[in-house]
Amino acid sequence: MGEDKELLKKIDDCIKAIELDPNDADAYYNRGVSYKGLEEYEKAIDDYSKAIELNPNDALAYGNRGRVYGVLGEHEKAIDDCSKAIQLNPKDAFAYYNRGVSYKGLGEYEKAIDDFNKAIELDPNDAIDYRYRGIGYGVLGEHEKAIDDCNKAIELDQNYATAYRNRGVVYSLLEKYEKAIDDCSKSIQLDPNYALAYYNRGVAYQGLEEYEKAKADYRKALTINPDLELAKENLALLE
Repeated sequence: MGEDKELLKKIDDCIKAIELDPNDADAYYNRGVSYKGLEEYEKAIDDYSKAIELNPNDALAYGNRGRVYGVLGEHEKAIDDCSKAIQLNPKDAFAYYNRGVSYKGLGEYEKAIDDFNKAIELDPNDAIDYRYRGIGYGVLGEHEKAIDDCNKAIELDQNYATAYRNRGVVYSLLEKYEKAIDDCSKSIQLDPNYALAYYNRGVAYQGLEEYEKAKADYRKALTINPDLELAKENLALLE
């Protein structure tokens, strides 16, 4: 709540700046950043678009608008914006990452991996790039590479609950269920409301034929997220 108040204050400051100078591209950009933080994505897009209109060479505005389009599932628009950001600033690791996320969203995993490779080249200490590249490798069946990337993400951020869960998913695919359970349990320890971690631990328990534990995890996942269809389906199979 305190963070929201701070963002609202920043928006007020930007409004005042725009009133003083309606051609202040930075004010529109900064207001867009604040709207994005409040998850008011359409308003963020409008402000990034105005910033671009006033300053067509603003790589950050293109990159951030692309990120918001990606969040909204408009991946083609996201890719266009991130590509423009990269054209304006070829060393923008964030733009490569965001374009990779949108390629992943479209199921174009090879292109996604290429972009995550470039993001890592430019910024080798950002854990999220390794995690997302690991997802791509996992989907393509390159499981050892996926595990290596999860390991690196965890090395960079030992509290990265999603990286532990992702590694657990790969271990389950390899039928290394005990390791999968350990990773999902660590993910749950870090984020007790992580429905997918309970679901994936349930899958591992199911693989070990520990059905009561599996059912308990599926039920817990559904308590947190009643719309988690995979947990509903697996639980129905066991009951």
